[in-house]
Amino acid sequence: MLSLRQKLVLSHLGLVVLAMALAGLYVLHQMEQFYLEQLRTHLIVQAELLAEEAAESLAASDFESLQQTLRTLDRESAMRVRVVDAGGRLVAATEAEDLPLLGQPIAAPGLDAALRGERAMARIEGESGPEVVYLAVPVLQHGVQLGALRLAYALEDVAAVVDGLRRALLVGLGGVGVVTVAIALFLAASLAAPARRLAQAARQLAAGDLTTRCGERGRDEIAAAAHAFDEMAARLQGYEAARQELLAVVAHDLHSGTMALGMALEALERGATADPALRAELLRGMTGHSRRPLANRASGGGGAHPRVPARHTRGTAPASRGRIRRGGGGSPGDPGRRRGAEPAAALRRPGAARAGAGEPGGERNPPCPGG
Repeated sequence: MLSLRQKLVLSHLGLVVLAMALAGLYVLHQMEQFYLEQLRTHLIVQAELLAEEAAESLAASDFESLQQTLRTLDRESAMRVRVVDAGGRLVAATEAEDLPLLGQPIAAPGLDAALRGERAMARIEGESGPEVVYLAVPVLQHGVQLGALRLAYALEDVAAVVDGLRRALLVGLGGVGVVTVAIALFLAASLAAPARRLAQAARQLAAGDLTTRCGERGRDEIAAAAHAFDEMAARLQGYEAARQELLAVVAHDLHSGTMALGMALEALERGATADPALRAELLRGMTGHSRRPLANRASGGGGAHPRVPARHTRGTAPASRGRIRRGGGGSPGDPGRRRGAEPAAALRRPGAARAGAGEPGGERNPPCPGG
C-alpha cells in the first residue's frame, strides 16, 4: 500500500507531467510553425534579390556568372535554387544532382505557374514530401518574362533545425520537471507529516494514553482534524477521571452497605429473631438499605447510610437481651445470655467493630437497615 506522501507525490507528478507533455507538444508545434513562417519570409526576400540578378544573366545569356552566384549562396544557406529560361530549360542550380540536367527542360511544382507570370508558393504540412516550403516567381525585365526562379527548403535541411528545437525544449522541460519533483516532495512532506502525527496520536489514545495530544498549528483541514482530536482526547480524559471517581464512591457505598447488612444478619443469627418487632424492622431495613445506595446515587445524593434510631441501638438492647434470654431459658451467666448481648453490643458499636477489623469508614452509629 502506498503511503499518503507517496500518493501526494504521484498525484502531483502525474498532473504536472501531463501538463508538461501537453504544453511541450503545443510549444513545439508553435515553434515549428514559427520557423516555417520565417523560412517563407526568407524565401520571399531571397527571391526578390535573385530575380534581379537572374534577369540580367538571362538577358545576357551569362549563365556561368549566375551559376557562380548560386554556388556562393549554397555555401551560406540550405536553400535550394533552380533557374529556368522562358522555355523551361534549367540554366543554373545550387544542388549537385541538378547539374547534369542543365540545358534540359525540367518539371517542378510551381514552375508552370511561374512561367505563366504567376507567383506560386506552398508550404507542405507534415513530412509527406522531400520539400517543406517552396516559392516560384517569374523573372522579368522591362515587363518581358525571361524565365522563372524556384527556391525551396528540403525536409532534411529543416529537420536538423527542428530537432535542435525539440532537444532544447526537452532539456527545458526536464529542468522544469526536476524542480517540480522537488516542490512536490516538499509539499507532500508538509502535508503528510501532520497526518502521520495525527495517526500516531490516535494509536496512543487507542492504547490507553489519554494524555496524548497532537498540538498542531494552522488552519488547514489536517490542523482542524488535529484540533478536534485534542478536544476529544481532553473530553475522554475528563470522562475517565469522572468514571474513576464514580467507581470509588460506588465501591465505598457498596462496602459500607455490605458491612451494615452483614451486621444486621449477624444480629439476626445471634438471637434477634426472638423479638418479632425487632426482626421485622431489621428485615425491612435490610430490604430498603439494599436499594438505597443506587437511589441516592441516581438522585445525586451522597452515599451516606441512615442511622439506626437510638431506640434500636441503646434503648432496646436490654429488652432484646431479656427476650433472647427468656427464649433461651438460660441464666444471666449462661451462653444464651452472652449470645443475646453480643449482637446488641455490635449494633451499639459498629464503628468500633469495623475499626477492630481494620476496615475504613468506622462510624459511631452504624448504618442501620431500619432507618
